[in-house]
Amino acid sequence: MSKNRPLVMSDVKLNDYERIMKRLTGDENKRGVRNENLAVDIEDVYILVREVFEWTCVVTGKRLRDLELVRWNPKKKASIRNLVLMSEEAAKEHRKHSDIFGAYSSDVLEKVNEKSHKLEEVIRRRGPSYEF
Repeated sequence: MSKNRPLVMSDVKLNDYERIMKRLTGDENKRGVRNENLAVDIEDVYILVREVFEWTCVVTGKRLRDLELVRWNPKKKASIRNLVLMSEEAAKEHRKHSDIFGAYSSDVLEKVNEKSHKLEEVIRRRGPSYEF
């Protein structure tokens, strides 16, 4: 980092985004998805964690440091539209469910739906230059 450039918050959080990305990559590798086939990059992680979920677990509503992105629908591939942010504990429980709609309360399902709409707003705001 240049000494002439002021430190910005995104620099401070970069390690957190990289940690979340590394955890997601590890999860996907366990599913047999190779890194080069993962349809998510560090910018997607930033968008989801900061702009969509705002560092908050979608299940508990708590702002935590130990968060991870997991597939919302385990039957679909990991993508910016199929990842949710959860605490480590909530993610561990989430991975046990094959029927996500039967596993969560209507409040959690509504929260996921709201975040999905928020993601679409972020994508629209970023314009056609934002590619998947």
